[in-house]
Amino acid sequence: MKKIIISYSFTGNNDKLAENVSKELDIKHIRIDENKKRTIWTIFFDVIFKRTPKVNPEPYILNDYDFIIFMGPVWMGKVATPFHKYLEYLKNNPKKYAYISICGGSQDSDIKILTCLKEMCTIAPTIIVEKHINDLLTKETKIEAKDVMKYKVSESEIKQFTDIIVQRLNQL
Repeated sequence: MKKIIISYSFTGNNDKLAENVSKELDIKHIRIDENKKRTIWTIFFDVIFKRTPKVNPEPYILNDYDFIIFMGPVWMGKVATPFHKYLEYLKNNPKKYAYISICGGSQDSDIKILTCLKEMCTIAPTIIVEKHINDLLTKETKIEAKDVMKYKVSESEIKQFTDIIVQRLNQL
């Protein structure tokens, strides 16, 4: 099965994870780039108004792969908008896929993201894994919700989550 990792990251955390998993599994990693600068406000308005930003590369790059591993944030219980074009593409060109995220987390976020993915491409992911930032931290180092978007994961936290993801993906 030919796999690829497609990542997007506002803070850099999900890109770090994607790079590590890509190296561990020796599979191609492509980072999504947006044509415009992303801000907290563009995140908010894109989610509220269901806008799809222009991104590179184009989704047709998925043609050569059997299994797509998306790694990116969850915004307000939804898939980050830079993935919308790719998920729309999968709706018309079905393939197995996974959605993996380091995110701030909220109550029932796993159910919300699963519902969002199924609505966007009609196919449920083979694997969905969310790691909330506070779940990576010790009780003494937990942070408040308002600080989650500023948090940069450490190498040891990335390694910890990479091991979990690699194990799950190797079970396929």
